[in-house]
Formats: sequence, C-alpha cells, structure tokens
Amino acid sequence: MERPPIHVVVYGQPGSGKSTFAATFPRPMLVFCFDPLGKEMPYLRLGQPQPVEHQNDIPVCEVTGSRNAVLARIEYYHDTATNSAGTYVPSAYHAFLRRMGSLYDELAAGMWQTVVIDSLTYLELTARKLAQYELEPQSKDPRRWFAAATDMLEETLLCRFGGYRANVVVLAHVDQERDELLGSLVYNPAAPGRLRTRLGSGYAEMYVSHVRRDDGGGLRYCLQTRADTRYNASSVFLEAPNPCDPYYDALWDVYDRRKEGGASRAPQTR
Repeated sequence: MERPPIHVVVYGQPGSGKSTFAATFPRPMLVFCFDPLGKEMPYLRLGQPQPVEHQNDIPVCEVTGSRNAVLARIEYYHDTATNSAGTYVPSAYHAFLRRMGSLYDELAAGMWQTVVIDSLTYLELTARKLAQYELEPQSKDPRRWFAAATDMLEETLLCRFGGYRANVVVLAHVDQERDELLGSLVYNPAAPGRLRTRLGSGYAEMYVSHVRRDDGGGLRYCLQTRADTRYNASSVFLEAPNPCDPYYDALWDVYDRRKEGGASRAPQTR
C-alpha cells in the first residue's frame, strides 16, 4: 500500500530504543549521525557495513544489502579537530550546512525514502560549539551561544526538514524541565529555548519511547503516541495506536484500515 511520508519526533531516555525504531523506517535511508560513535549500531545491523570513506570531508559508511543495494548511508558529523594551540575547532556544523545544498535534489530524485537526525541533543551541541568558538568567541554570556544554536536549529528542523517530501525522523532525549499542558506539568523533547515546545507544532507525529518490565520480568519497548499527565505526545495524522509497538508498520494500523475501506476503529488506548 502506498503511504505518504511522515515527519516524526521521537524522544525518550537513553537506551529506550529510539534508534532501533528509526531503523525500521523505509529504506534507503540517510542518517545524519551527531551522536558519539557506537550509537549508530541499529543502522549498521540493517545489512553489510562497508569500510568508512571520507567524502567531501565527511566520514561515510554505507550499509548494503543484496546486489550491493544501499540500505542506509550513515554520515558522521563530529568536531574532532584542534588548532596548533590545542583549541577546539568547530567544523561539523559547517559540513552539515554544506551537505544541505545537495540534499533537496537527492530527495527530489528519490534517492532516499527516510532521513534521520540522530540525535537532536548532539546536533544542538554542535551548533552551540560553533557559536561559542566562532560566531560569538568574545561573549562571556553562554546564553548568547544557546540563542544562536536555537536559531540555527529552528531553521534546520522547522524550515528545511519540515518541507522535505520524505520520511523525516528526529531523535531527541527528554528535557529535564517540564511545561504546562492542559493543567499538568509534562516533559517535552530536549531542545534549546523555544524549540522545546515548538517541535510539536512542526511535527504532527511526536512520540515518547519507553522501555518497561512486563509481567514476566522481561523488557518491553513501546511508543507513547498520546499526551498524558507526564509526557507530551501526539499522533495527528496517523492516529497511531497508544501504546504502539516501536515499528514503522505498526504506526499505520488505523490509517491502513481506512485506506483499505475496512472497518474503522478508534486508536487503541490502554
């Protein structure tokens, strides 16, 4: 069944299965990896990882399947350089911006079905370090660096990525502060400044990833797709089940039934 692209924000605690969930989306997928090395393992497991190559100063690992078809392309954006004085040299966000120059054309040509940012937490850190060491090096007020990072991420996530006609998955962690929602104080995705509450306005699908103990003592991974008194979440377009198994196909249960003309039923809540 033909499905339209969806834009999703998934946030949760470390180890709650965010990257594993993102890896279930349609392929080929392009992964912008800002997290430290090792966090990209769910994408590497999709097929056969090829040796890392440097392309336009970006370390790239392609994961291939049968007949060498590319299943995933992982691009690594890390600030690893220092100058002769040992000072931090921000370069990753510059490389990321240069990469944006060709991404729209690649998506228009159908090269990628899914684009993943893994994760927003480290994307923000990369943008903030650019502000600290290059854009605002004389500033002694860290708030200026956070403000600059907020502006850069707002442009990236809400303007650029918000208009891509492909599946977009943004992974984030849980903000330690809570915001008011319908009379309750709830957690939102960890994002700088106004983006913490604006992400939900730009992404119709915003889920919380959980890992819990089942009755037998095993671990069960699931997605929360509706807001409650603890977490902000929504599924405006798909009306995905709540809770939902952390797989791309599971998100479409209600949508597919309606598309097929079968009996419509309300999203599950339990």
